[in-house]
Amino acid sequence: MNYLALLLSFALLSGCRATAVDDDLTLTESYSLTHLTGETVALDFDALPRPLLLVVWQSWCGQCRDECPAVSQLVRTGDGAWDTLGVSVDKRASDAREFVDELHPAYDSVHDPDLAFCDALAVGAAPAFVVVDRSGRVTHRSETADAALARALREAVAR
Repeated sequence: MNYLALLLSFALLSGCRATAVDDDLTLTESYSLTHLTGETVALDFDALPRPLLLVVWQSWCGQCRDECPAVSQLVRTGDGAWDTLGVSVDKRASDAREFVDELHPAYDSVHDPDLAFCDALAVGAAPAFVVVDRSGRVTHRSETADAALARALREAVAR
Protein backbone atom coordinates (compact mmCIF):
# COMPACT_ATOMS: atom_id res chain seq x y z
CA MET A 1 0.00 0.00 0.00
CA ASN A 2 1.46 3.37 -0.92
CA TYR A 3 1.93 6.16 1.60
CA LEU A 4 -0.96 8.33 0.32
CA ALA A 5 -3.44 5.45 0.50
CA LEU A 6 -2.26 4.61 4.02
CA LEU A 7 -2.62 8.24 5.12
CA LEU A 8 -6.09 8.50 3.61
CA SER A 9 -7.15 5.23 5.27
CA PHE A 10 -5.94 6.49 8.64
CA ALA A 11 -7.79 9.79 8.23
CA LEU A 12 -11.02 8.03 7.34
CA LEU A 13 -10.71 5.57 10.20
CA SER A 14 -9.97 8.34 12.69
CA GLY A 15 -13.06 10.30 11.69
CA CYS A 16 -11.09 13.12 10.09
CA ARG A 17 -11.82 14.36 6.60
CA ALA A 18 -9.35 16.07 4.37
CA THR A 19 -10.51 19.50 3.22
CA ALA A 20 -9.03 21.96 0.81
CA VAL A 21 -7.08 24.75 2.50
CA ASP A 22 -8.26 28.20 1.55
CA ASP A 23 -5.40 30.66 2.04
CA ASP A 24 -7.77 33.62 2.29
CA LEU A 25 -10.46 32.25 4.58
CA THR A 26 -12.77 34.65 6.41
CA LEU A 27 -15.47 33.25 8.68
CA THR A 28 -18.65 35.26 8.23
CA GLU A 29 -21.33 32.92 9.55
CA SER A 30 -22.50 32.42 13.09
CA TYR A 31 -22.08 28.94 14.50
CA SER A 32 -23.99 27.22 17.25
CA LEU A 33 -21.92 24.56 19.00
CA THR A 34 -22.44 22.45 22.09
CA HIS A 35 -20.15 23.02 25.07
CA LEU A 36 -18.97 19.85 26.80
CA THR A 37 -21.32 20.77 29.66
CA GLY A 38 -24.24 20.53 27.22
CA GLU A 39 -24.85 24.28 26.96
CA THR A 40 -25.12 25.96 23.58
CA VAL A 41 -22.25 28.26 22.58
CA ALA A 42 -22.87 30.82 19.84
CA LEU A 43 -19.84 31.97 17.85
CA ASP A 44 -20.30 35.12 15.78
CA PHE A 45 -17.24 35.91 13.68
CA ASP A 46 -18.45 39.27 12.39
CA ALA A 47 -17.14 41.21 15.39
CA LEU A 48 -14.92 39.26 17.75
CA PRO A 49 -13.89 41.30 20.81
CA ARG A 50 -10.41 39.75 20.72
CA PRO A 51 -8.52 37.41 18.41
CA LEU A 52 -9.54 33.78 18.84
CA LEU A 53 -7.34 30.70 19.08
CA LEU A 54 -9.20 27.53 18.15
CA VAL A 55 -7.59 24.30 19.36
CA VAL A 56 -8.94 21.26 17.51
CA TRP A 57 -8.32 18.04 19.42
CA GLN A 58 -9.38 14.45 19.89
CA SER A 59 -9.18 12.51 23.15
CA TRP A 60 -7.18 9.57 21.78
CA CYS A 61 -4.70 11.76 19.85
CA GLY A 62 -1.25 11.38 21.39
CA GLN A 63 -0.02 14.71 20.03
CA CYS A 64 -3.15 16.44 21.38
CA ARG A 65 -2.45 15.00 24.81
CA ASP A 66 1.25 15.86 24.65
CA GLU A 67 0.66 19.47 23.57
CA CYS A 68 -2.23 20.22 25.94
CA PRO A 69 0.01 21.43 28.83
CA ALA A 70 2.06 23.67 26.51
CA VAL A 71 -1.08 25.13 24.89
CA SER A 72 -2.54 25.74 28.35
CA GLN A 73 0.66 27.56 29.33
CA LEU A 74 0.49 29.65 26.14
CA VAL A 75 -3.12 30.57 26.98
CA ARG A 76 -2.16 31.59 30.53
CA THR A 77 0.77 33.71 29.33
CA GLY A 78 -1.59 35.52 26.94
CA ASP A 79 -3.34 36.95 30.01
CA GLY A 80 -6.65 37.44 28.20
CA ALA A 81 -5.21 39.17 25.12
CA TRP A 82 -7.00 36.58 23.00
CA ASP A 83 -9.81 34.12 23.57
CA THR A 84 -9.23 30.39 23.27
CA LEU A 85 -11.74 27.67 22.50
CA GLY A 86 -11.08 23.97 22.20
CA VAL A 87 -12.97 21.99 19.58
CA SER A 88 -13.27 18.28 20.29
CA VAL A 89 -13.90 16.13 17.23
CA ASP A 90 -14.52 13.00 19.29
CA LYS A 91 -17.57 11.00 18.24
CA ARG A 92 -18.72 10.75 21.86
CA ALA A 93 -18.86 13.76 24.17
CA SER A 94 -18.09 11.45 27.11
CA ASP A 95 -14.62 10.74 25.63
CA ALA A 96 -14.01 14.48 25.32
CA ARG A 97 -15.13 15.11 28.91
CA GLU A 98 -12.72 12.42 30.16
CA PHE A 99 -9.86 14.17 28.31
CA VAL A 100 -10.79 17.49 29.96
CA ASP A 101 -11.18 15.87 33.41
CA GLU A 102 -7.76 14.26 33.08
CA LEU A 103 -5.70 17.06 31.48
CA HIS A 104 -7.51 20.21 32.71
CA PRO A 105 -6.83 22.45 29.70
CA ALA A 106 -6.83 26.20 30.41
CA TYR A 107 -9.65 26.76 27.93
CA ASP A 108 -13.25 25.65 27.45
CA SER A 109 -14.15 23.21 24.71
CA VAL A 110 -17.09 22.57 22.42
CA HIS A 111 -18.01 19.34 20.67
CA ASP A 112 -17.99 18.99 16.86
CA PRO A 113 -18.59 15.27 16.26
CA ASP A 114 -19.85 15.70 12.69
CA LEU A 115 -16.88 17.98 11.80
CA ALA A 116 -19.16 20.67 10.35
CA PHE A 117 -17.34 23.50 12.16
CA CYS A 118 -13.93 21.99 11.38
CA ASP A 119 -14.89 21.82 7.70
CA ALA A 120 -15.71 25.54 7.82
CA LEU A 121 -12.24 26.13 9.30
CA ALA A 122 -10.67 24.02 6.52
CA VAL A 123 -9.22 21.71 9.17
CA GLY A 124 -8.89 18.09 8.14
CA ALA A 125 -7.40 16.47 11.24
CA ALA A 126 -6.57 16.89 14.90
CA PRO A 127 -4.55 18.48 16.28
CA ALA A 128 -5.02 21.81 14.57
CA PHE A 129 -4.45 25.34 15.77
CA VAL A 130 -6.34 28.16 14.07
CA VAL A 131 -5.92 31.88 14.80
CA VAL A 132 -8.84 34.10 13.81
CA ASP A 133 -8.48 37.88 13.95
CA ARG A 134 -11.19 40.27 15.18
CA SER A 135 -12.72 40.52 11.70
CA GLY A 136 -13.10 36.73 11.35
CA ARG A 137 -10.13 36.25 9.03
CA VAL A 138 -8.08 33.10 9.57
CA THR A 139 -4.50 34.34 9.92
CA HIS A 140 -2.78 31.11 10.95
CA ARG A 141 -3.47 27.40 10.69
CA SER A 142 -1.05 24.68 11.80
CA GLU A 143 -0.80 21.17 13.17
CA THR A 144 1.59 22.03 16.01
CA ALA A 145 1.71 24.45 18.89
CA ASP A 146 5.05 26.08 18.15
CA ALA A 147 6.80 29.44 17.94
CA ALA A 148 4.92 30.27 14.72
CA LEU A 149 1.62 29.91 16.58
CA ALA A 150 2.80 32.18 19.40
CA ARG A 151 3.99 34.73 16.83
CA ALA A 152 0.65 34.57 14.97
CA LEU A 153 -1.20 35.25 18.23
CA ARG A 154 1.04 38.25 19.04
CA GLU A 155 0.47 39.62 15.54
CA ALA A 156 -3.31 39.14 15.78
CA VAL A 157 -3.38 40.98 19.12
CA ALA A 158 -1.29 43.85 17.71
CA ARG A 159 -3.69 44.43 14.77
